[in-house]
Amino acid sequence: MQQRVAQVCGDLIQQYLDLFIVLLAEQGASSEVQRAKIDQLVRCLNAVQIEPSLFIQGRRVPLVLEEGIPPVIKLSAEMF
Repeated sequence: MQQRVAQVCGDLIQQYLDLFIVLLAEQGASSEVQRAKIDQLVRCLNAVQIEPSLFIQGRRVPLVLEEGIPPVIKLSAEMF
């Protein structure tokens, strides 16, 4: 399952990276900010983790974003 998620995240990066850059440019982000945000997005997608189950305040959730450097996306295995 982890391998499939990694493949999907890699495909997402390859197919939509240019779109993400265009959207940042349309928001007026400088080239430096664009690079930093895209780098953070790529690192975050490359670090996706799968957990058996996830809870926030006692409620099951499908995903959690842990803020940090880099941020970490955690997906619940219950989704699959």
